[in-house]
Amino acid sequence: MKHAVISFGAVLTIVGGLAAGAAAQAPASVSTDKARELAALMAAQKLESFAARDGGEDAHRYVAVLVIPNVQLLMVSCKYTQKNDIEYSLYTKQYQTAYQDLRSGVFGSERFFVDDAQLNGLVAVPGKNPQHDAIMIEKDRHIFDGLFGDGKGRNAKNPLTDVYMKTFSDADARYARLLDVLIAQLKGGKVLDAPSAVR
Repeated sequence: MKHAVISFGAVLTIVGGLAAGAAAQAPASVSTDKARELAALMAAQKLESFAARDGGEDAHRYVAVLVIPNVQLLMVSCKYTQKNDIEYSLYTKQYQTAYQDLRSGVFGSERFFVDDAQLNGLVAVPGKNPQHDAIMIEKDRHIFDGLFGDGKGRNAKNPLTDVYMKTFSDADARYARLLDVLIAQLKGGKVLDAPSAVR
């Protein structure tokens, strides 16, 4: 019986082809440029955190961001029932407090959290980069590590390709919209009205 011998170079070629194929089918990120712009604006204004009203139809939704320069961008959007608490933090520019309340405060719900590992937007297939972006919707966490497949064999524990890509696309679009909200606030420099509790 003859046994096929595959060289190490051939193995690398196969693996490289699989990685290239995964990258080719990955949707382009719409949040990349926006994340970089937000990080640059915050650096220019010497801000490590920032927060604003969400800008959507729900007046109780807010968004906040924390930037670790050259390392990571963390964003949270949620509904906050104690609206005056957040409004006060916005009015007094206590953005770190607003971020902490939105991230883990007991009055927050319907949270959407983004861990942008390199301040470069969400990346569906990071390749050999060991730093992976992740999101959390309420308590449901998704890591964009590029591991997905057909649900068979070695890929059985990984999400199906179409499910993975849809989760990424939806999260990326949502993240991009929230980045736009923060960028507009930073560029506009609009002074918020004082919350009723401090008038």
